[in-house]
Amino acid sequence: WNLGDDVTNSGTVAGAIEGMLHGIPSIAVSVEELHKCHYAVAGHFAFLLAQRVLKCGIPKEAVLNVNVPGCRLEHIAGIQITCLSQRRYRNPVVEKTDPRGNRYFWIAGERESWARGKSSDHDAVSNKMVSISPLHLDLTDYPALQALKGWEKGLFSSKQSLRIPGKVNVKEK
Repeated sequence: WNLGDDVTNSGTVAGAIEGMLHGIPSIAVSVEELHKCHYAVAGHFAFLLAQRVLKCGIPKEAVLNVNVPGCRLEHIAGIQITCLSQRRYRNPVVEKTDPRGNRYFWIAGERESWARGKSSDHDAVSNKMVSISPLHLDLTDYPALQALKGWEKGLFSSKQSLRIPGKVNVKEK
């Protein structure tokens, strides 16, 4: 599924964002681990939500990220509108070898902990609830934006030479 910080590297969420950028109300639906999947249950909730979106709409620049627990319909406890949780990993980048002997890096590692509490997506699905998190494309950290404003002066001067680590300073042509 696409919980918490993992939405930033999700193809499912990226597809929904592309739809939103083209003016299409968009929903990303994910289910719990593949071996526990009940696709019909996820399809059921996707259908109900799509009907609601067509009737009521969603905010213009929002995407709905939906996570469905991997259980039968009768075990679903309800639906919860949620915020994203924060996922922490142990060994977040793992080096692996593919069947041809080529090295690659898998980003995920082992789940160490989840943070954010009762209104988070992780908390909802842990309690067998369908999680609906409204997402917005603007990832700007506005408090950091203000804090970094002072960096503009002193970082750049039109009279600077190019500084490349390990190289002698170079004048641009």
